[in-house]
Amino acid sequence: MARRTRDRQPLLPALSQHVNDKWHRLRELLDEAQKVDLGEEFTALGALWLCTSTKDQRHERPPVHAINRVTGELVKVSREENLAFWQWAVIETLRLAGSRAEELTELSHLSFRNHQPWNGVRRR
Repeated sequence: MARRTRDRQPLLPALSQHVNDKWHRLRELLDEAQKVDLGEEFTALGALWLCTSTKDQRHERPPVHAINRVTGELVKVSREENLAFWQWAVIETLRLAGSRAEELTELSHLSFRNHQPWNGVRRR
């Protein structure tokens, strides 16, 4: 396992840069899509897009979709931006903390401070 880690270590900056760039591109696309009304065109990432959405009653704001007017590609922008953020957050947490994936799954607010029950009684 240590050898695999050493073999992959030189690739970490490239991975970190890739997820960072992806998240920022999708953030820019989402920001521009949210500035226009549904059915309007906008320009982002050097392309022309059409802002669309679905009527989703479960959300206060419907998810943002955009269609690339040149390629016809439909991008579920709000969903993709959210996924890209969490990819970036996980990789940066692992990279900066020097932790392993198993340790990442154990992170919680309890990891950082002692839990105080509402009645003030501590269990041991």
